[in-house]
Amino acid sequence: MKTGYATHLALATLFAWTLTASVRAQDYCIPMPEVGTSYGDSIARFQLGTIDNSAPGGATAYHDYTLLTTDLFQGYAYTAIFTTGYIAPDLFAAWIDYNDNAVFEPSEKLGENHSIIDPGETVLITFTVPQDAPLGPHRLRARVIYDSNDSTLGPGANMDPCTNYYFGETEDYTVVVQSTVGVQQQRSPLFTVAPNPGNGDFTITAQKSGDVLLEVMDLSGRRVYAEQAVTAAGSGHAVTLSGKLTSGTYALRLTTELGSITRLVVVQ
Repeated sequence: MKTGYATHLALATLFAWTLTASVRAQDYCIPMPEVGTSYGDSIARFQLGTIDNSAPGGATAYHDYTLLTTDLFQGYAYTAIFTTGYIAPDLFAAWIDYNDNAVFEPSEKLGENHSIIDPGETVLITFTVPQDAPLGPHRLRARVIYDSNDSTLGPGANMDPCTNYYFGETEDYTVVVQSTVGVQQQRSPLFTVAPNPGNGDFTITAQKSGDVLLEVMDLSGRRVYAEQAVTAAGSGHAVTLSGKLTSGTYALRLTTELGSITRLVVVQ
């Protein structure tokens, strides 16, 4: 018999966004499974970029977590990580409403994947943000339903973002699509980064003096390094990450009072 599953709600930083590109929350379908999560068919933990949300199951089948946000970069590959509730097998899926029309269309489905039989199992959905994805905030939907021969959906079926299945849970979040090339960068680079490619040690040279927040993100959107620095025009600021980063491409974001610029850096 299924039993309940509950975890504590993790503390998370809540960002206040003016979602001018989004539609109102009540315009989205709200799936309400008949039984919901009370038998353990829940998302015990959802991770994507800076979102890391552990949440209770209980009898609540829908949760609005749209105040929890993460940046995603155009053209980058990401992995959404689900941790299963008490019961399995379950089917997991996710969507991003890129065109903000309050409909999670088939083309906006990020993918779906199955758990096996173990509670606390990790289920991955890997996807790539389209290179032409509209910039700004968009709603992300994450769902789980019980997936067995006697459920509404059998194994291998295609989950719908709105159907009221018998068991399961739905969670909505906000993702903010960013460009890897800022408007300021297109006109005149305010920062240079060298060497690039390199071994993880690089020097940032600013054209203007001032405070800057330096952040390095991996391809999953996870921040692996952050530093608040003061730059002087024409002088280099050293960042030493040799031996701390695995080989690959990273996004270096530099934020000043004028806004943010992102550079791609390659570690060999």
